[in-house]
Order: sequence, then structure tokens, then C-alpha cells
Amino acid sequence: MLALRPSEPTLKFTQGSVLRNVARTSAEKSRTPGLLAAAHAQYAGALALQPDYGEAAAELASLGDELVRHSLLAAAEAEALHRRAAALGPATAAAWLRLGEWLHTADDGQHERLAEAAHAFGAALRLEPGASGAALRLGTQQHRRGKWGAATKAYARCIELDPANGEAYRLLGTLHAQRDATLVIAEATLRGALEVQGGGGGGGGGGGSSAVELSHVLQLQGRLVEAATAAAAPAA
Repeated sequence: MLALRPSEPTLKFTQGSVLRNVARTSAEKSRTPGLLAAAHAQYAGALALQPDYGEAAAELASLGDELVRHSLLAAAEAEALHRRAAALGPATAAAWLRLGEWLHTADDGQHERLAEAAHAFGAALRLEPGASGAALRLGTQQHRRGKWGAATKAYARCIELDPANGEAYRLLGTLHAQRDATLVIAEATLRGALEVQGGGGGGGGGGGSSAVELSHVLQLQGRLVEAATAAAAPAA
């Protein structure tokens, strides 16, 4: 049937799905790489004929992960497939989630990739507000970026959606511990800066700026009276 109607995107998509299912269920594992490559060709053919075929793009992206594991596709090519699947509108939460997972897994420590992954998980959560997994991943990425407020909000959202998610509780607890420790260090450093600047010990001024920063740090710790006192110090 496919040979008679090769220009039909739906038929190519169907053939790709059949080949992929055979690859998954075949007892002859030596055939798997060839079957996956053939499925890839069919999905790619469907997209070539119908560039806005979102379902084919999503399947091709998912298949790309398997092809990478079998050394049949470069990681950069798989990433491009995930980006295309997420970009096709109307994009699905699953497509954005897969893109985020890919960026998270392939992360090389670049801030830009962390931000992209956070954007992808955020998009998935907006498209599917009940997706606790997307909320957890969003929290993880924001945590790694140092966006503590956004990370706290995402972890809390995950717990709201899935109260039994122990990982979300653990990560939220870790975040609070890190934040509190960092705030204590920041407070001590800013008080030291104020002592030097206020005492004329070569600090070159800037006490007002340090006082404002100290006030902010104290507010984050809930010490509002001390924060107000610190903020008023420059005007005293």
C-alpha cells in the first residue's frame, strides 16, 4: 500500500510506527538498529511532505533518543529534532517536556542551556498545569540557575500536585538549607563591608549600597525590624 501511495504523509507515519514497534518487540536484537533507522526514514519522509506534521515530529524526536543510544544519530541532530517537535504548533506539553529532559540530560554546565531547559519545562507546565513532573524538573533547573524564588515556587507546585512526591520535599529542603547558609554568609560579609566603609578603612565609600543590600538579605530571612534599621542607616 505504501509503495502505491508514497506521497501520503499519514502512510509514512504509520509505516514508521509499525517499524518502531517491531524493533521494540523483536526477539532478534541484532535487527533493532536497522529497524529503528528504517522507522526514522519514514517519519522524516512524512515531515518532508508535511512540515507541520506535529505527531510525526514528536515521534521522530522520541526515536532520536534511541538512535543516539545505538550510535546511529549524533546528539546535536537529536537535539534539533526535539527543538523542532516543541516548536511545531500547537505544541504539546509532552514535546516541551522531552526537549527539557534532553537539555537537562545533555547539559554541559552552560547557563544558556539551563535557561533553555527551564523554559521548556515551564512551557510544558503551562500547557499541562497538572504535570507534577514538569513542575519538579522546572524547580531543579531554576535551583541550578540560582533562581531560588522560582525554584521554591516550582517545588511547592509539584508538592501541591503530588503530595506523595518525596523527591520534591527533599529538593525543597536542600534549597532552604543552601539558601539559609548563603544568607548567613552574605550578612556577615555585608556587615564587614559596612564596618570598613563606615570606619573609613580604605573602603572608598559605598556604605549606602552595602546597607541596602544588607537590608534585603535580612528581609529574606524574615528579620523585618532589623532590615528597616539597616535600610535607614545611610540616612542616619
